[in-house]
Amino acid sequence: MKRLRTRQSASVALSYGAGRRKYLYVLPYECKRGKWRFACVQAATPPPDPDAAESLCACAMADDRVCLVLTDASHAIRSVSSRVPGAFGYTSESLVGMNLSDVFSEADMSVITHCSPDTNESIQSIIFQCLDGSRRDVEIKKFSAPDHFLLYGIFDNSPPKFNEELAEAGTRERRRIGQDLHDSIGQLMTGISLLSRSLANNFKRECNPGAADAMQVSDLAATRSAGFHAV
Repeated sequence: MKRLRTRQSASVALSYGAGRRKYLYVLPYECKRGKWRFACVQAATPPPDPDAAESLCACAMADDRVCLVLTDASHAIRSVSSRVPGAFGYTSESLVGMNLSDVFSEADMSVITHCSPDTNESIQSIIFQCLDGSRRDVEIKKFSAPDHFLLYGIFDNSPPKFNEELAEAGTRERRRIGQDLHDSIGQLMTGISLLSRSLANNFKRECNPGAADAMQVSDLAATRSAGFHAV
């Protein structure tokens, strides 16, 4: 109960009947007049081994790629499961108080809003906008809760290997662009050096006082060019 009073989600075993149990995931979302309201989802069916039941239940909805989000009718986030997929970049505490529209695009919000709850049908091809600006492909299930609240199960189904390959491709592209810039600037400095030296020689023949300045520009550009080629 201590976890529930601090808005932390919890897995619990509910005993009923002749030794029967249901394993629930409990998400506190509102406290009125000292009394809490909770959203409950059956997290797992009881496994054959009773001793392992509670530990399996605790893991069922606490997977690193799954979280539960409870919102009011205006899509304001009122409560979040204690575990949030790490790739999202958010903690459960930081998500509370935000709006679903902060993490989903307008087009995706339209899809989510128009999907009926409690059908157990997954809402596919939705993009979650992560804290670091990256995007994750997620699958959503939508359920109704008391007082016009809605409970969303959000599953991060972006393939880990694909994300690693995407990050590696981005790194390669940044390196290529950096090398292109490096080569271009090096060539530019070499050109400036040659043109400045030619200008300095012309100034010398004409006894123009600008010869010294032109030679200084040529030497500086040559030094910079040599530095670029050395890298």
